[in-house]
Amino acid sequence: MAAGDLTTLAKAKEWLGVTGSNEDALIARLITHASTRIVEEAQTPLVTTTVSQRFSGRGHVRLTLPYQPVQSVALVQVDGVTIPAATPPASGYWLEDGTLYLTGYAINRGLKNVLITYTFGYATVPSDLEQACLEMIALSLKRDRKEPGVSSKGLAGEQISLTTTALTASIVETIQNYTRVVPFD
Repeated sequence: MAAGDLTTLAKAKEWLGVTGSNEDALIARLITHASTRIVEEAQTPLVTTTVSQRFSGRGHVRLTLPYQPVQSVALVQVDGVTIPAATPPASGYWLEDGTLYLTGYAINRGLKNVLITYTFGYATVPSDLEQACLEMIALSLKRDRKEPGVSSKGLAGEQISLTTTALTASIVETIQNYTRVVPFD
C-alpha cells in the first residue's frame, strides 16, 4: 500500500471479485491513482498529515486552521515567541473544532509572523471515501479493459462516445463532503 492510499489491495480485490494474485500490481496502481485523484479533487490530504504553516497575523485571538479535521497542535509561535498549550482560563492556546484560540496572547499583526505545526486528516479513512475509491477502481478497470476512453459506439462505427472521467455523480458528491474550504477569519 502506497502512502496516501485510501484503501487496501485486499479490500479492492474483494470489491472487484478477484481471487488470484495475477492482477495485484495493476490493482495496486489503480488504488494509488484513484486515491490521488480523490485527494486532488478534495484539494486537501485526507490521511493523517503533519504540516508547519506560516500565517500572517491580523490582531485576533483566534485562527481557523485551513486543513481539517485537526488532530493535534504541536507548536504555536507568534513573532518567534512559543505559546504554551493551556486549558482556559489559563494563558496559552487551545484547540476547538479546528480553530486555535489564545488566552493572554494575541496573534499580532504581521506578515507570516505566526508559525503553527499541526496534525490533521483521518487516522482511519472514512468508509464513504474508501467506497468512492473502490468504485473508481472498478470503473477504471472496466473502462480500460473494454477500450480505453471509449464508453459507447454506434452501429457500423459511425458514432462514438468518449469517457473522460472515472467520477460518477455519487463519487463526486462524496468527495465534495471532504473538499477543503478556506475559512474566512
